[in-house]
Amino acid sequence: MAVAFMSLFAAVLGERIDVRLGTRLLVPLVVLGIATVLYWHWTEWQGRGDLRPYYFAPFYPMLALPLLLLLLPPRYRRSADLSIALGWYVLAKVCEHLGDCPIYELGHVVSDHTRKHLAVAAGAYCIPRMLPRRRPDARRS
Repeated sequence: MAVAFMSLFAAVLGERIDVRLGTRLLVPLVVLGIATVLYWHWTEWQGRGDLRPYYFAPFYPMLALPLLLLLLPPRYRRSADLSIALGWYVLAKVCEHLGDCPIYELGHVVSDHTRKHLAVAAGAYCIPRMLPRRRPDARRS
């Protein structure tokens, strides 16, 4: 989830603000996302399971992304797909915070954890699906 979300944030920064900015921040943001997961894993080994960095790292992007998508003009058509990808990520975060019991109890079919990963996969799929279909937006030239 961390890699997918940080990649989405870099993509939106590149499209809405500056392509070079998004390109320059892609690797550091992905590394930050991976580092939060590794830290969480390491603290699990220590017996304390500290999730704070994992939750904190996407906090600012979660606030900034909707604003970037709403307030800044898109560089390309089909940028609504970025909002759809963000929506899938928000659904995944909701599933993550609910825990397995509430959703699993509804149908005893798929756990909340599984639904979280399916939502992230759907959001990540939006991006490569969008890229070959989009064209420059003439209004932005």
